[in-house]
Amino acid sequence: MKDSLLAELLLTLTGDDRDELRLFVQSPYFNRGRDAAEILALLDVLSALIAEQAEETRWEKSRVFGAAYPGADWNRKKLEKRMSRLLQLLRQFLVERATAKDAESPEFRLALGEYYLRHGLGRRFESAMADVAGQLQDLPGRDQRYFELRTREAGLRHGHDALYHPRRTDIYLKRVLENLWLHYQAQKLKWSVGLLSYRQFEPNLEIPGSPPFDLATPLPAEITGRYPILYLLEAICEIMKKEAPLPAEIKQVQSALIRYKTEIPFEDRSYFALLLRNLCVRRNNESDRDFDRTLHDLNKEHLAEGYLFQASGRLLNRAFINIVITALWCEQGEWAEQFVGQYGDKILGETDTQDYYRLARAKLLAFRKQWDAALDALPGPFRGVSEMLIRNRLEIMALYETRSPLLHARLEAFKVQLSRVGPKVLSSVMKKRQTEFLNFVYQLLRARPGDLRRIQKIQDRMAAIPNLPEKAWLLEKAGALADTPAGKKRTGFG
Repeated sequence: MKDSLLAELLLTLTGDDRDELRLFVQSPYFNRGRDAAEILALLDVLSALIAEQAEETRWEKSRVFGAAYPGADWNRKKLEKRMSRLLQLLRQFLVERATAKDAESPEFRLALGEYYLRHGLGRRFESAMADVAGQLQDLPGRDQRYFELRTREAGLRHGHDALYHPRRTDIYLKRVLENLWLHYQAQKLKWSVGLLSYRQFEPNLEIPGSPPFDLATPLPAEITGRYPILYLLEAICEIMKKEAPLPAEIKQVQSALIRYKTEIPFEDRSYFALLLRNLCVRRNNESDRDFDRTLHDLNKEHLAEGYLFQASGRLLNRAFINIVITALWCEQGEWAEQFVGQYGDKILGETDTQDYYRLARAKLLAFRKQWDAALDALPGPFRGVSEMLIRNRLEIMALYETRSPLLHARLEAFKVQLSRVGPKVLSSVMKKRQTEFLNFVYQLLRARPGDLRRIQKIQDRMAAIPNLPEKAWLLEKAGALADTPAGKKRTGFG
């Protein structure tokens, strides 16, 4: 029974949600008929199973039936009929809650105004619309919702004037068209940004039956100057259309995000902030980490504004480790240390939050050249491929620095791991970069100290590869070999 749609939907609810659902099912307005009490009893049993995290056997239909209807003979048909009715009520509850509006919201007042208009209550309609006008004036942002509400408001006023003041009805008709156009432009730009985001990773993306993708015609400067949301959407679109946007262009949009902070809702600002960070990550992947400083600055500003946090107030585990790594690439070790100390207990994950914290600590220790401590701090294997790559590279670097006899075995193990990762999990380019990292470590191990000619060739090959993992460390180790007197024997490594 646990794999039924009814159980799956109930499992998505929180305890408070299930309490609200019980009140809904208990109400005779929604749950009518002779079997109303039996449906409520079934809900109580299922809610108890969820709250107790009951084992699978207690979810068997016969056991659920016995718990809900003690003393009754097992009847599959009866249970399935009650399940079907409870599922119907659950769906109704979810839709009612999703579409319910706060009695103080503009949406609620507009719906009320529409009812008054339809039933000839002109004076009540005017009062409701006056309330709506005040609410819209006080809205913090001029976004898609604002344009939509303005369109609905003007449409209702047009309908009212068509009945009572036909000579002036064109006033509101013009406002309907104006706000409808603004809403369309905002939605068009928003979805265009989404499409451009996909095209960054899928350049040949084609959508059968779709109209030609064309954003060549910019909005009038008067419009983008009046509505910051349109200015920012258009600016981000323009950046995302470029093959190689500059850090200055990203900083310009970030400055606008700060400048218009009070005029754009928090959710929209968070979305724009995410797009800017993604642009930096993409450019880093295509260049040689030219956008690290820009990304680090964005991370600091977005942390301060709260854009990086989930609704729970926590940071996604991957975001946490990436913030640390970006800071260390920028030589901001002290800032990274403070960040890990302040947010180490706010990592959002399932069972691996401590592993992400330990990986961040290990990266910090390696940054300070405390290689033995970094080895001790390293967590076990990760399920995520990117984290696994970061961890394994760090382990190899630490084993090299400590001249450990385990280095060769770990190099071989990493090579085997890479060979087993499929192209759907790790792109061919990324796999090639990891292999190049391994090959350079092998070359460093084989190179003779003081052999300047050979070491220079290795350094040139390293420098020529864009986005080579741990490039700075590899070049540093090659330089150390070049500075070592020729003929000096190397110790360690088994």
